[in-house]
Amino acid sequence: MQFPTSPLERNRLLACLPAAEVDRLVPHMHPMLLHHGEVLCEIHHGSDWVYFPKAGAISIMLISQGGVEVEVGLVGAEGAIGAPEALSRSQSLGRFVVQVPGSGWRITSQMFREQYQQLPAFRERIWLHQHTLLAIAAQSALCNRLHSLESRLSRWLLTIHDRNGGEDLQLTQEFIGSMLGTRRVGVTEAIGVLRNAKLIETHRGCVTILDREGMEKTACECYQITRNWSDRM
Repeated sequence: MQFPTSPLERNRLLACLPAAEVDRLVPHMHPMLLHHGEVLCEIHHGSDWVYFPKAGAISIMLISQGGVEVEVGLVGAEGAIGAPEALSRSQSLGRFVVQVPGSGWRITSQMFREQYQQLPAFRERIWLHQHTLLAIAAQSALCNRLHSLESRLSRWLLTIHDRNGGEDLQLTQEFIGSMLGTRRVGVTEAIGVLRNAKLIETHRGCVTILDREGMEKTACECYQITRNWSDRM
């Protein structure tokens, strides 16, 4: 991995801002690398930074009292993570964990608040992004209630694949179970179904999508719905 050279490089939220607002933001942006499994913000803690991924993906994880983790949001190069915590100066309701390694930019929460107040286009894009995350979380709740594990797994793998640049996915079955909120035995069975259909292959914690078109047909409609929301944003 290499440090990004410009805040406009591949982060779509920043890239769509007017040049004058970008010039205001750039001096306050710090390049960073995103390492797989890295915790950027712990649950019930405040965040000192707001993150803008260039490549890779960051999961928002909720944790039950029994210690069960479930993914409720995923942010890649289309947006930012940590904005609500920065604006409200409150503790995070979830844990921010790097799902797919990559790189990006970050700005201190204090400076983010100042720029949010002063830059109207930046403020609007941040608001739209948070609205989209909320809509995707609502769609995910519906998905978890109505759709089969195989279709949910296909949707989730495609979503990660989109943010991983089409490369192989470094994912263990335990990790996938946490993301989908299900037991490992269910994940094993669902992976077996996709593997037998020659849609994916797995090897030592690595998942390779062999048939992207077939995976999209197997995934529930929630994949295309949430992808369209992100693209429109």
